[in-house]
Amino acid sequence: MATLPDMLHAEIQRCRRVAGDCASLGSTGAFANALLEQALRDAEAALSQRDSAGIQQALERLRRYREVLPEAPARTISASTPVRRAMPQRTPLTPYWAAPREQFFTWKRAA
Repeated sequence: MATLPDMLHAEIQRCRRVAGDCASLGSTGAFANALLEQALRDAEAALSQRDSAGIQQALERLRRYREVLPEAPARTISASTPVRRAMPQRTPLTPYWAAPREQFFTWKRAA
């Protein structure tokens, strides 16, 4: 059976890999990486102080972070492979006089 510090060490290692994945995303993962680094510093401080309540809180905090999964596998493109670029979608231009105008109706009661 693993002790609380052993479990925290395992979570720290897992979260270091997640932080590396977030850092590889560039500016998209910068905020998540900063949050993870702060959580890792707090966890290491709790381990060094041997505070069981702090270790438990750090463990719960680190367990909330999930792995970063890629959306699609990366494809390698060779120099001979033609690259298809999507054409930008054009919105049809409408003249200003063809814009929909408000219509006002007069409602009368039936007699």
